[in-house]
Amino acid sequence: MEQQLASLFSTLSDGNRIRIIRLLWERPRTVTELADAMDMQISAVSHQLSRLRAYEIVTCSREGRQRVYSLKMASILCVLYHMSERGGSEVCVHGIRYDACARLKEGLHD
Repeated sequence: MEQQLASLFSTLSDGNRIRIIRLLWERPRTVTELADAMDMQISAVSHQLSRLRAYEIVTCSREGRQRVYSLKMASILCVLYHMSERGGSEVCVHGIRYDACARLKEGLHD
């Protein structure tokens, strides 16, 4: 489990991947929408998305000719919310203490 967590945090250590996660936190988006919002080239965003998909942080579905990306791991939302919005708080975005948050526990056991 330690290796899996280390790998997950390594993936999350990139600023561009964090930006993608924050954008997908708001709503699912296409690669073009992400590239526009981040002022990056589509190929660069696609590269970051492939890394996030490899660790099952994001998922992809097709809508016509476009691929739409969304967050897959609810636990990522809890962790990022805790780190970015709440500082030292012990309560997740669901209003539950982290040690009791079922979504966080599900994500750690995936």
